[in-house]
Amino acid sequence: MSEDRTEKTDMELQENILFHNRYHLIRLLGRGGYSEVWLAEDSKTGLEIALKVYAPGTGLDEDGVQIFTQEFALVFNLNHSNLLKPTFFDEEERRPYLIMPYCKFGSVSKMIGQMDEDMAWRFLHDVASGLNYLHSQEPAVIHQDIKPDNIMMDENHNFLITDFGISVKVRHTLRRSMNLKDSPTNSGTLSYMGPERFSRNPTAVKASDVWALGATIYELLEGDTPFGMHGGIILKSGAEIPDMKDSWSQDLKTIVSLCLHIDPWDRPTAARIVEWTEAHKRAQPCDFSGFKSDEADSQNLPPLPEKEIPEEDELKATRAQPRKTNKKIVTGSIITILIVLGIAAFLLINGKDSLLKNTPVNEQEKEFAELVALGDSLFLLQEERTLKQALETYRRADDMAVTYQIANTHTPYIRNQIAVLTHKTDSLFRMHVENAETYIGMDDKELYPNIIDFLEKALALKDDPDTKGLLDTYKNK
Repeated sequence: MSEDRTEKTDMELQENILFHNRYHLIRLLGRGGYSEVWLAEDSKTGLEIALKVYAPGTGLDEDGVQIFTQEFALVFNLNHSNLLKPTFFDEEERRPYLIMPYCKFGSVSKMIGQMDEDMAWRFLHDVASGLNYLHSQEPAVIHQDIKPDNIMMDENHNFLITDFGISVKVRHTLRRSMNLKDSPTNSGTLSYMGPERFSRNPTAVKASDVWALGATIYELLEGDTPFGMHGGIILKSGAEIPDMKDSWSQDLKTIVSLCLHIDPWDRPTAARIVEWTEAHKRAQPCDFSGFKSDEADSQNLPPLPEKEIPEEDELKATRAQPRKTNKKIVTGSIITILIVLGIAAFLLINGKDSLLKNTPVNEQEKEFAELVALGDSLFLLQEERTLKQALETYRRADDMAVTYQIANTHTPYIRNQIAVLTHKTDSLFRMHVENAETYIGMDDKELYPNIIDFLEKALALKDDPDTKGLLDTYKNK
């Protein structure tokens, strides 16, 4: 090491300075919202270490330092082979810092889109093992921010969880000291947050870490998180988990899908994931039978809610299209059009059980029959993008029935369909607007695309001047 080093008395961290009269800063390894991680040399041992400094530019007030120390003391002695355990804790100029082993391979963020299946099973085993240890503590330690940046790989290719001691209380203390805005989802990174983290009670539970693990392994295998920047909030709008490549084994894809389940109580525990990975290591198939029935108690979750009303169940069956535009989506659109035309023709030719069995006697009746058949075919598809079209088609048929006094005996059927579709579109409309309002409440310019996306989805279902005005506002910001 060079001897040309100087003491630094202000709050800024730079290369080649001596930190706390002991650690020579070599280079910055990473920077997050609350901290900086530096490669440093310990002047007493001559070893290279990772130095993590919290609130590096501002420091904490005395109360903040005390809260940080008390909270971190609760987890400092945790010890597991898949945790990157700090070896020392102190504070310098009201800046808490940790000394950790230096992992020269860094975080697994470098492996996004490049991880193979064998490595993926090892990754799942190691991270789930570390999470199971954290979740087994009394009280349980919820990580709240599992993502590629927080998983390191050591020289033996073992995966280690880092940043596991930052509680909600500590995060709040750091945000207050650093003048960062509080929001319901500040404990974590949006892309890796499960849908329950966007609810009115966004407290993280053990299953939230499992969802984040699912999003992380999905990204490492597929090259992107399952829902981009949106995270699990898009599942609340009825979206499906995007398919994974056929090249991955079915067991691996099943585990990822179960981790990403919309309902926390239907996700596996970390302990169950370890069991599956160990079965795979023994060249045995994973036993997925019955796991849902015994997971709820061990996840510390509330009891299952009562079954929702039929209309809401039907609404959940309405699925948004996958977010990636590719050949599959284009092909799907063509198939959808063909299905609509085919069903419409079948219904028109063969008739329904009690509707339009008689041959139309004039052009008005023929057009009416075509509209009803088209409305039925769009309705049967049960896709969000066809609901508004189906509703408009039925309304046109109803207008014709009134104007030309056509098939008045079937008016109750058409108007029932209109009522059902109105309920569906209104419910989806409100859901998209509420999702947009969640992001608006975060007051972050980087989230404007998310706000615009949900507002556009809402307007695709229902014309609303207030929503249109809100969309225009964020498009012009």
